[in-house]
Amino acid sequence: MSRLQDYRWLIVGAVAAVLVPVFGLDRGAVVLASTVAPLPWGRIGLGFLLFWCGAAFYFRSHWGEAQRALRRAHDTSRRASARLDAIVADGERSAWVLRDNLTELTDSEPTPGQARLYLEGALAHAIKMGDVLARCRAVRQDLDPGASEDEHSPS
Repeated sequence: MSRLQDYRWLIVGAVAAVLVPVFGLDRGAVVLASTVAPLPWGRIGLGFLLFWCGAAFYFRSHWGEAQRALRRAHDTSRRASARLDAIVADGERSAWVLRDNLTELTDSEPTPGQARLYLEGALAHAIKMGDVLARCRAVRQDLDPGASEDEHSPS
C-alpha cells in the first residue's frame, strides 16, 4: 500500500479522467469543448486534462521531496565539513606538540625530570592522535552510514 502512496496523484488523475465522463459530471465542459472540437474529442481532451492535472501534482510533490533531500544532504555535508576542520586543527596542534617535545629531547640535554615531562607530553599527544583518527571515522560514518568499521581498521 505504501508503494501506491507515491503514485497517489497519478491514480487520482487517472480515476478522475475515467469517472468524471462516466458519471456525466463533464456535461458543461463537453458542451464548451464541442464548440471547438467534435463531441468525442471534447470528452477525450477533458479526460487528458484531468489526468495531466493529477500528473502535475505528482511531479510537483516528487520535485519538492527531491529538493528537501538535497537540502538535508547539503546541511549534513556542511556540518561534517565544520567538524572535519576542527578535527584537523586538533591533529595539527597535537602533531606540532609531539614534534616539539621529541625535538627538545634530541636537540638538548634535558635533566631526567625534564625528559620525563617531554616524554609524557609526547605520549599524551600521541594518544590524542588516535582520538583524532577516531573522530575522523565518526564523521565518515555520519556521512556514509553504510560504511563498515572493518574496512578502516588497521591490519
